[in-house]
Amino acid sequence: MQNNFNKGYITVREFVNSWEKEVYELTYLDYFIYLLINDLGALLEKDFFPQVDQENLFFLDSEEISAIAFNIGDGLQLFLDKNCFGGCSLGCPNKLSAPFTSE
Repeated sequence: MQNNFNKGYITVREFVNSWEKEVYELTYLDYFIYLLINDLGALLEKDFFPQVDQENLFFLDSEEISAIAFNIGDGLQLFLDKNCFGGCSLGCPNKLSAPFTSE
């Protein structure tokens, strides 16, 4: 994922508040989802929606793009929590549920 977007689609404060966690409780998965939301929002706004006319039924403004990117990230988090962490017998090597640290 690229990390060179100019506009944040969700701020760190909004993300932490919406996840209902304290900063020290965030995990690697949370950080991944935060980056995903911002990257997805940037890709939608810069790559997809410039090709869609503002009069088109499918056109989304910046706030709507932020909302859809957040909802996709939130849905992915729920899917991974439900299906991959603790509920999956494949035993994939992951440490995404570990607390996020500066390391």
